[in-house]
Amino acid sequence: MTKRLFPAIEHTTVAEAIDKVPFLNLQWLFLDVADLQQRADAMKPNVPRGQTFKDWNAKRDAGLKKQLNLAPQRDRFHKLDRYSDYVYGLRRADFNIEALIDLYRRFKEYVKEDVLRDPDDAPTTTIIPLLLAPTLRWRSAAPAQGKALMNALEDVLDKVSSELRVRFSPDLLAFQNAIFFTYFVVSEIANVGLNPAAGSYYVKIFRSVSPAKWTATRTDVRVQYSALVLTFAIRFYKLDEAFDAKLGFSYNVLAELRSVFHDAAHSELEAKFTPSQWVFRWFVDKLDAEVFSSGNRLELAGLAALSPVEHNLAVELTRRFAAYRVPISIEAISGFLLQFGTTQRIRAALRLLSHIKFYPLWELSQSIERTLEAQLALTQEKQLVIATFGEHTGSAAIMNYLVSHSTLSSRLKFEPNLPAALKATPADGSIYIVDDCLLSGTQGLNTLGDLMGTRVRKSHHTVHAPSLSAGDRRRLENRQLRFCYGVSMDVGLTRFLGEEYASTGLDKQRAKVLSGVIEPSSSKIFEPLGPVGWANEAERDDMKSFCEDVGYKILKRRATEKTWTDERRKESALGFSDMQRLLVFPYNVPKTTLTLLWERCSEDFKWRPLFPGFD
Repeated sequence: MTKRLFPAIEHTTVAEAIDKVPFLNLQWLFLDVADLQQRADAMKPNVPRGQTFKDWNAKRDAGLKKQLNLAPQRDRFHKLDRYSDYVYGLRRADFNIEALIDLYRRFKEYVKEDVLRDPDDAPTTTIIPLLLAPTLRWRSAAPAQGKALMNALEDVLDKVSSELRVRFSPDLLAFQNAIFFTYFVVSEIANVGLNPAAGSYYVKIFRSVSPAKWTATRTDVRVQYSALVLTFAIRFYKLDEAFDAKLGFSYNVLAELRSVFHDAAHSELEAKFTPSQWVFRWFVDKLDAEVFSSGNRLELAGLAALSPVEHNLAVELTRRFAAYRVPISIEAISGFLLQFGTTQRIRAALRLLSHIKFYPLWELSQSIERTLEAQLALTQEKQLVIATFGEHTGSAAIMNYLVSHSTLSSRLKFEPNLPAALKATPADGSIYIVDDCLLSGTQGLNTLGDLMGTRVRKSHHTVHAPSLSAGDRRRLENRQLRFCYGVSMDVGLTRFLGEEYASTGLDKQRAKVLSGVIEPSSSKIFEPLGPVGWANEAERDDMKSFCEDVGYKILKRRATEKTWTDERRKESALGFSDMQRLLVFPYNVPKTTLTLLWERCSEDFKWRPLFPGFD
């Protein structure tokens, strides 16, 4: 059976159509960038040499004060427009890249303060040249701070997309379309790649809108949205190559793309748009053939003994797990299952995989947001001080990033480390530490011991944090520490708030753990009433024996490097501390999760995990 189910139209023909057909060409839909660039190059400076914006603005307003009586929102936009004119009209000797960055910062504040509060009055048509004209005029300097410009636009895109998914407004979508177009152009000017996350959030707007509201949205706005999503997709996928899940493009995102393309292909839009709809139908058919077709079951070569239902389950698991940092394909699932040897054990492994708790980023973020929101309501504080402790990369960095882009960001004060957080808080003040999970509690306790200088380390132990100064240690002792986790285990909570916490040199009465979900340690994979619905006792016991044997073997390298005892190695064969978890996050796997799911082995005994871990 062939997977090429879509019409035999050459990809070059599709590419030519996107470039030449007005309704698919972004510049035709929004603004002629080449023309704007020519005007920017021909621009003669009109800001007197050395004049500040304050003085320049005051002089321009001198004769207009009696004539202008603007509403507050329009007045703020007027000032933003004025600042754009000022940057645009600067002399080369007076220009500094910070002026352009400040324009984008002012724009971000304007969106936050005005557009999101009253989206019906968003200035859609004027916002593109307001940002692009100065950027094009000073494009030779833009790459030096391109990341800062792109980050500002990404913050705006994220916030507006979040608002649209909760409270849809056709006018706000038109505004968002204009910003997304601007984002594409600035990417080219600054020579900085697009962030797939920003586009993914934008694509998800479609699914969150009711059909009635979407149909009632102006045709031109819907056409713009479809063309922007199309452009976003082809920035990351070559038309002559197969579509598949990859980093930033999970199966869910591909499904969202398909929904947008399907709507654009079959909706009754402008009559002039109808000849362009075949392009969207081509993309729908391509996605169906290469990603969502049941023909993908044929990739499960070697698993012929499984039923069609089990094949479908394997395909569904690839969709669930596709957001993992190493994209998981049908082939990866197939290869992993085949390592279990017998058909009976492969079926049991499939059952095991179907019970994995795979927490997507949006769900982790939402859990932490709700916890912090409850703290704001409880404490009545204007801002909560958030700090990282230990590593500045990994899960803590990801969680802090997610929370910093949430709706609560204005009520949170982020400090880069504990010393900075100590300076930002008074004695007996609260410092919040955000991370994804607290499981056994070992890493958190070791990090606190490193900070306080109380941990006894061996040569092979990982140093999780540099020791604090004596002064900072004293200050930390009189702060209230609030540890916020998306997921916690009861055993970790007990250890973290018990005598082991006190042994770090900190007062356990001044600490509190706040959790979104609590996992019972007694609910283990291979224990009675555990999380997996095994077919029978024999299946469970056979899988436990197999997983223990594999887990012990593949821990050989780690056990040697860490100088573990044989008992410690056996204890870790089903997950560190014999925790037997089935937890997986998109960016990594906790070591308490079943060992053969994440540990590699390429020695005498070879094992390919489904979720390769990152130490």
